[in-house]
Amino acid sequence: MSISEIIITILIFVIAGGVSIGVTIWTLQRRSGGYTKK
Repeated sequence: MSISEIIITILIFVIAGGVSIGVTIWTLQRRSGGYTKK
């Protein structure tokens, strides 16, 4: 693999990991009753 291919692969993993972590945090916040104050 070339250096550019390695960088692209790492970026894809970082972006995918960040999205999954963001969805997990958002789900936990909803379950913790963050929206029950309406």
